[in-house]
Amino acid sequence: MDVVLLFVILILFLVVPVMLAARLVKAKKTGFIPAMVAVVLLTGLFTGLEMIALSEWLTMLIAALVGAGVFAVALGTSLLRGFLISVIVVALQAAMLYLLFGVWLGSGAA
Repeated sequence: MDVVLLFVILILFLVVPVMLAARLVKAKKTGFIPAMVAVVLLTGLFTGLEMIALSEWLTMLIAALVGAGVFAVALGTSLLRGFLISVIVVALQAAMLYLLFGVWLGSGAA
């Protein structure tokens, strides 16, 4: 049961924001599978960049540029829209974290 709950939370936190952002920029592919493919590819990209162990700023720059390309290819949109998707996804995930921790801390978990 805990594994299923964790999986649902991961999907809500990682895939749904990509789907929403893809719809906002009017990408060609806005469904669950293309969004999941983009998330899996980005996870592999970030893991690979961390293994190379470049400087933190260089890693973030490369990840942002290549990540925009991953979004563009996986979701069928332009490179600029892929970059916009990444910005929107980060904003949505930050808002979700803020709400999650706000509820958690508000319930006396601290």
